[in-house]
Amino acid sequence: MRLSDIMSNMHLSHWAQIALVLFMAIFLGVVLYLVVFAKRETMDRMARMPLDETNGQQAKPNNGGGADE
Repeated sequence: MRLSDIMSNMHLSHWAQIALVLFMAIFLGVVLYLVVFAKRETMDRMARMPLDETNGQQAKPNNGGGADE
């Protein structure tokens, strides 16, 4: 008996369909959450995070000193 015979007799094709349905449900859930429930301020702040040099912390005022205190 060959491996291809064993695998074809296991009827694994339904698992691919279940995985696709599960992926689509999670994807649509995330999109629905972002469109309906997410606040605009939160989304704008998250969009600016890659460009923010403070790494999410409040920026410290520069008192004119050259070294960190």
